[in-house]
Amino acid sequence: MNLDKLKKAESDFLKTYPGGFTNPQMMELSKKHKPEKMAKWTLLTIIPAKL
Repeated sequence: MNLDKLKKAESDFLKTYPGGFTNPQMMELSKKHKPEKMAKWTLLTIIPAKL
């Protein structure tokens, strides 16, 4: 993993959404994507396939 690119992406994200995932704009976006449902699907579908 390229840590420099990761740090740059993190910095850009926090400039766009101060406060990260608690930013009101990000909270509004997350309603469309249903992160809890996606996380559950990942745990049930993708992760067992990798094991």
